Amino acid sequence: MALSPVVRMLLINGVERVLHAPGNPTHELKEMTLVLDYHMNREEIGTLAKDVAGALKAHSHIFANVRCNLVRWQKDDAIQNEVCPLAIIQLGRFLENYEQIEEVKKAEILCDYLKRFHARSRLILVLSDLSYTIEDRERLKNALVPFLKYKLLFVGQNTVSKLTEAGLQ
Repeated sequence: MALSPVVRMLLINGVERVLHAPGNPTHELKEMTLVLDYHMNREEIGTLAKDVAGALKAHSHIFANVRCNLVRWQKDDAIQNEVCPLAIIQLGRFLENYEQIEEVKKAEILCDYLKRFHARSRLILVLSDLSYTIEDRERLKNALVPFLKYKLLFVGQNTVSKLTEAGLQ
């Protein structure tokens, strides 16, 4: 199922809000992060990732040569990172060894990881079915400040939202 025009518009508007936040240079985007939630099945995540990459590249030329960090959020203790061009994501070649994992994960662990290893990315998109939990709100709050809360967007088939200390907004 492809992104609906409404969700596509919400994605582009959310990305524009992130890129034009105070202190961000608007003329270039050198690095972004795309997180894959392995709770989704292979077909859903593949379609969603292709649609998101296509929407970003069609929206602006700044996504043509961006360094894309692909984070594979398999389990709370198994988060892997690799560099993958958006063109490879559009072709679907990033799913070669993909296996769905039913385990429900904790958002605060992902946010803590992103803060430590992907803080220099100006845009972080989490492709998810939003089936995670938040158990430690204080840890989540510490992970989101000072910058992550302005860079992070959760994208699902039917929604685009920000994560705050209280949960999705």
